[in-house]
Amino acid sequence: MSKMSLPTEIEMIIISFTPEFHLGLVCKTWRKKIRTIRKNASDAIGKWYHHRKVPENIGTVQELVRYMVVHYPTEYFLSYPEFAVKKLGLNEDILTTIPLVEYRKKSDVKSWILGMPISLNEWLFVGI
Repeated sequence: MSKMSLPTEIEMIIISFTPEFHLGLVCKTWRKKIRTIRKNASDAIGKWYHHRKVPENIGTVQELVRYMVVHYPTEYFLSYPEFAVKKLGLNEDILTTIPLVEYRKKSDVKSWILGMPISLNEWLFVGI
C-alpha cells in the first residue's frame, strides 16, 4: 500500500481511469500532464478516504460528534446539517432550528446533531 492510505485495489482503479494506450496517442506534453492530473486526483481521493474512516471505538452519537469536531474540516462540518438532511431524505424544516451556515459555529452544529432523534447507524450512513 502506498503512502496515500488507500487500499491498493482502489488506488489501481483511480489510476486506470485513463488507459495507457490512449496516453501513447497524444503528445509528450499531454501525456505528462495527464499523468500528473491522475496522480493529483489519486492523492486527493486518498486524503479524503483517510479522513473519512471512522475509528472502531465510536459507539455513541456523542463520541461520533466529538470525533467530527476534532477531525472534520470546519467548512464541511458547518454545512453538515444540510448534507445530512438531504442524504437521509428528511424534511428541510428541521434546518430552521440551526443558524444559517454563514453564522454557524461548531457548537451550533454539535448541539443540532445531538438534539436530533437520529441513531448512530443513521449518522454513520450519512458519513463523516
